[in-house]
Amino acid sequence: MENILRLIYVKKILIYIYKLMPDNLFLLVNFLFLHLKGSGKIYLPNMKNPKTFNEKMLYSRRFVREYPIPEFADKLLVRDYVSGKIGSKYLVPLIGVYNNSNEIRFDTLPEKFVLKTNHGSGWNIVCQNKSTLDIKHTKEQVDHWLKLNYYTEGREWQYKNIKPVILIEEFLTNINDTPITDNKLFCFNGIPKFIQVDLDRFTNHRRQFYDLDWNLQEFTTMFTWEPRPVPKPKNLYEMIDIARKLSVGFKFLRVDLYNNGENLYFGELTLHHGGGCEPFIPSKYDIQLGNLLSI
Repeated sequence: MENILRLIYVKKILIYIYKLMPDNLFLLVNFLFLHLKGSGKIYLPNMKNPKTFNEKMLYSRRFVREYPIPEFADKLLVRDYVSGKIGSKYLVPLIGVYNNSNEIRFDTLPEKFVLKTNHGSGWNIVCQNKSTLDIKHTKEQVDHWLKLNYYTEGREWQYKNIKPVILIEEFLTNINDTPITDNKLFCFNGIPKFIQVDLDRFTNHRRQFYDLDWNLQEFTTMFTWEPRPVPKPKNLYEMIDIARKLSVGFKFLRVDLYNNGENLYFGELTLHHGGGCEPFIPSKYDIQLGNLLSI
């Protein structure tokens, strides 16, 4: 027990030191850690004269302060932008918006739902069976997220001034009741170029990239490349059209869309894929995608 407490204490100290790092050192440590974790080619990123895709993502995180759509990172306010651009039919149905967890009436929620905050990344709870949900722990977790500023956690300026709230959305599935497919479209200067597909994210995570004609590309980022192609979505060109409309004005934007096989739903807009830290495998594609991006 004493050793466990000591490890917890050491971890808290390391996290505290990590948050105190100046921006350049913070980004460098994050970059090297994920490249080691993802078995990518290790190099020291040049943020002053960036050439690779990841270097340009890091440059944007470090120096860019103005964005074409200021509210794009706010998961609540961005819904108005999306509705105005492509129509409200593409929005995930919203169950409620709350200032804190005490406002949530869990007894009135459906058996399946997704709870998230609007001001960060990865701060969500997917509930597939409300009867097994630890409500006390859920409330503690979400109230903890509300106290955090994601800029401090990840040094991404677009999150700095977002007023935090809780969102609860409907739980989406494919038409065969399997977990819904998440497609991420890489857009350069408002033009979609690649589509990321993740397979078995919670068991044996693999990743693929396709071009706009659904030709499998021979590279991946962070996770193992899957060589077996998946079927071409029947609404592929609708996906591409949506991504083109939503990415207008951005030098780079990743447009995330949920696809249940028949209908598309907006997921989120991401300015910095992988925070500029996920390794490309093979590494030459870090340069090739970097050539598509001018900063």
